[in-house]
Amino acid sequence: MQAMQKWPGGVHQLHPTIHAHVFDATRPGPTALVQAGIHGDEVAGVHALSELLEDGVRPESGRLIIVPVMNPRAYRARLRAAPGGLDMNRCFPGDAKSDALEQRLARRFMDLVEAERPALVMTLHESWKRHHPAVPASFGQTIVYGVNPMPASCSKSWIA
Repeated sequence: MQAMQKWPGGVHQLHPTIHAHVFDATRPGPTALVQAGIHGDEVAGVHALSELLEDGVRPESGRLIIVPVMNPRAYRARLRAAPGGLDMNRCFPGDAKSDALEQRLARRFMDLVEAERPALVMTLHESWKRHHPAVPASFGQTIVYGVNPMPASCSKSWIA
């Protein structure tokens, strides 16, 4: 298998409408990868990352990679999954040859993670309670994984 190369600074595309913003600081340090919009009805993370980009937030050391909208079809529809699509959060590690777009996107994101080997990966989610008052009490969440050293219990599976 060919060794994967880190991405140079700048804006890259995971898919024609999925942008990855890569920022390198002048000082060395770890890589952090922050992603939102995997569920289209969870818009707070998308807005927060968009504002960080608009405000010009950059790392003081290391590398910062921001993917503000991971599932644009679901985000445009403001639905958990795109109409007729899969829950992308349940598609990891993905399959580049799948007919399902979400499986292909999940694989492309995993390719990025494997190439970059970030010390921290954050995927921003939020509670449905805010948008759906009939939903029983629930909590918004930020799932953090990929911290080195990764706990043994997480080393072979994704946290849902």
